[in-house]
Amino acid sequence: MRSYRFVLALVGMMLAPSFALAESADTLLDSRQTLEVRADGGYSKDVRESYRVNDAGGIKVFSQYPLSFSPQHETLTIVEAYTRTPDGRRIDVTPDKILLQQSAESADAPLFDDRMVKNVVFPALEAGATVTIHYRRDVRQAILPGVFWLYDSFPRNEEVRSADITIRAPASLPLYAEAIELEGGEEASGTPGVRQWHWHLGRQKAEVIERGAVDADDVSPRLAVTSLPSYDELGRRYSQRATPQARVTPYIASLAQEITAGSRNRREAAARLYRWVQLHVRYVAIYLGDGGVVPHEAETIARVRYGDCKDHVTLYQALLAAVGIDSRPVLVNAEYAWWVPQVALPLGIFNHAINYLPEFDIYADSTALNLPFGVLTDAEQGKSALVIANDGGLSSLQRLPVATPQSDQVRVLTHLQLQADGSLTGRSEVEESGVYEYFARQVFASLSDGEEPQAAATGLRGKGLIGNGDLREDLRSGHPYRFLTRFELPDFIDPTAPSALIATSGLESGSGLSSFARDATLLNVRKFPMPLLNGTREEVVFLHLRPSTRIGNLPRDVDVTSRIGRYHAHYRLDGDTVVAERKLTIARNTVIVPASDYGELRLLGRAVARDLRTQILLP
Repeated sequence: MRSYRFVLALVGMMLAPSFALAESADTLLDSRQTLEVRADGGYSKDVRESYRVNDAGGIKVFSQYPLSFSPQHETLTIVEAYTRTPDGRRIDVTPDKILLQQSAESADAPLFDDRMVKNVVFPALEAGATVTIHYRRDVRQAILPGVFWLYDSFPRNEEVRSADITIRAPASLPLYAEAIELEGGEEASGTPGVRQWHWHLGRQKAEVIERGAVDADDVSPRLAVTSLPSYDELGRRYSQRATPQARVTPYIASLAQEITAGSRNRREAAARLYRWVQLHVRYVAIYLGDGGVVPHEAETIARVRYGDCKDHVTLYQALLAAVGIDSRPVLVNAEYAWWVPQVALPLGIFNHAINYLPEFDIYADSTALNLPFGVLTDAEQGKSALVIANDGGLSSLQRLPVATPQSDQVRVLTHLQLQADGSLTGRSEVEESGVYEYFARQVFASLSDGEEPQAAATGLRGKGLIGNGDLREDLRSGHPYRFLTRFELPDFIDPTAPSALIATSGLESGSGLSSFARDATLLNVRKFPMPLLNGTREEVVFLHLRPSTRIGNLPRDVDVTSRIGRYHAHYRLDGDTVVAERKLTIARNTVIVPASDYGELRLLGRAVARDLRTQILLP
């Protein structure tokens, strides 16, 4: 599954996803997958694929082509693999070039995952060569007993010539399928008691998935197949295996009492337990499915102090139960993909687990370090997620909350001083709450001691400002999170000639107004939807001038409202100080901006960008 990565940077640096090129590093020339499904949900999968290597990127892909598997549940057999050189020579992959290795996750946490990897090292790779691999995967034991499922996609930013998927299953095993942009469906099998489905994808040209767009899987041909009749049934199956693992043992009960001792109320107790799991249980990023869907026992997790997402959920669930607070597991997608099929796909779409606390109507993800209690990450907001019922009730898809202008805010208070030599000095106080607090804490957590001045200079440069500065956390702050900055911009104006000043916020926040303006105006048009967080971004700038300085003008006030949000800016003169007050509010019931609304977003972004560049004339 492809995804983009948000790069957290400070002060005017945008949250930037990876960028897919229009030309694929390789071309999928032919793919043929045939699955023979058994009544118990197990299956054999025969895959034969040929790729053309287009450039150095393709060479890198196939220099070590990994195929992962779980020895506990399946057998992976490489039938054949070879390279066909541009001049037609066939060079086989010899057995000694199929390297069996432990997965990185297994090596890091062997108790929790048995995944292995077969790395196929293709020889004689060069642009224009083709590689062919034929392998068979025999799944002896379904991850969910009796349940078959398949999810496959053909990312739109990859070139495809032809792909076929065929599934054969006993008539006694009902299958439910949803295919997007694939031709086919059920067809005659020719075998009594056996049903057959076939889907085909013809030629697909590689397209640019624009910077900042949703995951390629959301906009690509894809297929979801499952034997589960409903998401409620999926919840019941998951709960049957996961709930017993959250048993409250004497050790768990004692630990919960120790952590919550002195709590003023039940919500504070829940927050303390959340923070303890977040800080003391090392998160091992093994997606659901890789290590199975059965978490380990809560006490085991508490003692070894590491686990994957479902282990985090189980331990937190047990600790909460020990103090009488109900919680429920929630299955969600951890990538920047929001599509959920109508058919009840167990895994593939859902690859992450978090907790839901009904008493407080909040969701909690303890795997994300520095994420405040009750706040969702940007990749989780607005998703359709499966809330699991523990008491035999109805499990159902629920829409996860989105950020709001009241709870998710960036506030920047900046004081600027124009010096006699034309330099500009400044200091800012920055407060961030909700998901924006998470971003800011992540940035500071990534800095080593002594790197703050370098980060400050980088942040200034990201806003087109040349100077130096420093930044530091306000260690006394809780929520909202607070940090302080100072900076100096030498030679900002020529004091001997008519000049113009901008009321810059200087060192502010990677989630501030300038970052929004840059993200919202990145492209002229968009073809694919993009995520956009709600919230309030506000800054007040006090530009302190020397008493002898005359003002030629004040910028005009700005008030722009669109379907996306509202931006307002007001300027006033208070003695020798120019005061600029700016506020952007976005309050939508979704985080997704469809391509058809991008024009509205861009107009709002242009208004913000234009106002941030507004000049104050000094005659």
